[in-house]
Amino acid sequence: MQPNDICTAQLALAQCRAILGGQYDPMRSVWEASSERRRALFLSIAGQRPHYVHRTWVELPVETRGLIRGGVRHLKCLLNSLPAESFLDPCDGPGEGEEGAFHG
Repeated sequence: MQPNDICTAQLALAQCRAILGGQYDPMRSVWEASSERRRALFLSIAGQRPHYVHRTWVELPVETRGLIRGGVRHLKCLLNSLPAESFLDPCDGPGEGEEGAFHG
């Protein structure tokens, strides 16, 4: 694909979104691909109860979506500010009999 083709496609996509009233939200694809357990984690990070885990991203109240985005962004900044020595070796899985917090 040529650079001009990409620009043309991006412009067409922006026009479609303007007509339909939608906009690109990267968190939507993350939410849709997540298990109920991971969705519950996102809701918890946002300070929300897990009763929305069965809903699609667009079915969530706008306020809840904003809280999830903000909570995830805040957690990402917090984790990025920690020294690398704070974390276990990524090759180390949960110990015997332990359940991984982020699996699922």
